[in-house]
Order: sequence, then structure tokens, then C-alpha cells
Amino acid sequence: MLVSQGSEFKLKFGGDQHQIDANTFVASLIHNINILEEINKSIDPNKKIDIKVKAPVRGSVEVEIGIQATNIIDGIKTLFTDENISYTANLITVFGGIYATYRFLGGSKAEKAGKAGKENNITITNSNGNTLSINENVYNIYQNRPIIRESISKNFEAIEKDDSIDSFQIIDTDETKTYVNIPQQEFEILANIIVEVTETEKSEVIKAPLRIVRLAFEGALKSDFYYNGFKISAKIKDEQFIRKIDEGEKFAKGDHLIVDLEITKQYEESVDTFINKSFSVNKVHEHLPRGYQTKIESE
Repeated sequence: MLVSQGSEFKLKFGGDQHQIDANTFVASLIHNINILEEINKSIDPNKKIDIKVKAPVRGSVEVEIGIQATNIIDGIKTLFTDENISYTANLITVFGGIYATYRFLGGSKAEKAGKAGKENNITITNSNGNTLSINENVYNIYQNRPIIRESISKNFEAIEKDDSIDSFQIIDTDETKTYVNIPQQEFEILANIIVEVTETEKSEVIKAPLRIVRLAFEGALKSDFYYNGFKISAKIKDEQFIRKIDEGEKFAKGDHLIVDLEITKQYEESVDTFINKSFSVNKVHEHLPRGYQTKIESE
């Protein structure tokens, strides 16, 4: 268990029975650890955090969680520096702030946001027109990490099923500071929020003209083409076309193929857009000799 100040906090499951269903307990821990790891990725992806759980005290349903941050510079780990202790304290503050923001916004994104009077603070507005001042870093992570909002929803879904829990709290180890205190009557509402999670990968199939640069004569290998002025590599999945290659049909550099081109795209968070990741030729419709101006190209 870590003893560095600011690197620990408690999850407290309020109730009179001093017990909690094991499945609920484990599920809640998993979701909250996911949230902490996602926050860490947002704040500093070059830092590694180790999360330690201290066994609950007998007769109490509280769990202490310690976080240890490490810097890795030139392959050397550095522990317990003032910077790392401050970092973990900030991470815990962001963790509590995101829960408070989720509760205020009902799991949705803010209707609008603007600079608050206090430095580094943002004033956000929810769907009811109410406003709240929060740290700008908390706001940015909450808005841009839908997986965090999804994990919070799943946490409440887990604890909502246990009637013995009458509140969910995030507090410091001295119990002098409460980051968030959510009563049981809000569990069902917060659990049933539908969170729009950004796809990390998607694909589309379009009819496209390709100019042959190099054909691979083995189906498992990729061929090279020009598409819209860019050179791409794509695996040909059309077995009938592969048989034509095997049977000796002549293809020349610069020939056209009219194909069903599948483009797989991956979401790049740093620029908030999808970028092309890979290509494949699902079907070849036509083979046209070099110099032929296709209808698709001229449109």
C-alpha cells in the first residue's frame, strides 16, 4: 500500500449491512480502474501508473486505492519523485471531477462551455440550463474520452443491482474531502445513460478505378496500385480474378482495374478524424488496357 500523500483515495459503498455482493464489488473496481487508466492516457501517455487495492477493513465496505506513477527515461524508471507524487494527486482530483461532471451533465456532453473567471476553469451548461464551473483539463478529458463516460455508466449499472448499497462516494483517505457523493436514487438514472462511443475503426466499400503498378502473383501478397493519385497496397480477395492471373491473362503496368475497393479507416484522436489504415480489393469488375479513360475517373 502506498503512503505518499496525495496518491491514495477511497471508494465507499454506503449501506447499513456492511457488506456488498462480490460480483458487484469486482465489477465496480474494474470499471473504476479503467477510468483511471484512461485519464492517465489523456494527461500523460508517457507515464505508467500502477494501481494497488488495499483489502477492505473488516465490518466496512470501503476500499483504499493507491496509485504509483513512474517516468521511464532512457529505459530507467524513476519513482517517488515530487513530480510523480503531484501527478498522482492531480489524477485523483481529475477522477473525482469527471464523476461530478458526469452526474451534472447526465452522461451527455456539455450543451455549451465558456471560460470561467478562475484561471484554468470552464463554465459548462447542461440540458436544463444549469451551469457548473470545472477545471479545463477535467472538461477536455470528459468531452473527448467517451470510453470514460461508458465505464462510469457501467459502474452504476453494477452497483444499482445491489440493494444494500445506498450511496457511492469517492473520498480521500482521511475522509476530510469528498470528491463526489451520489445517493442510491440516482444509480438507475446514471446507469441507463446511453453513451455515444466513438468508433475506433470503420470500413467502407466503394467502386473505384485502380491503375496497376505491380500485381502480386500470390493471393496472400499485396499488389500495388495508384488510386486518386496516391500509391496504395492492397490484397486482392477476388478468387476469380486471381485464377485469371494464374491462367496467364496478360496485365501491364498502367492498366486499369474497376474494383470494389474496401478502405479500412482508424480513428486518430490527436486530430479527431479517421485516417486510411488499409485497403483490399474485394471484387474486380473490369480490366481495361493502359490509356483507357474510365468513366469513374472522368466524373
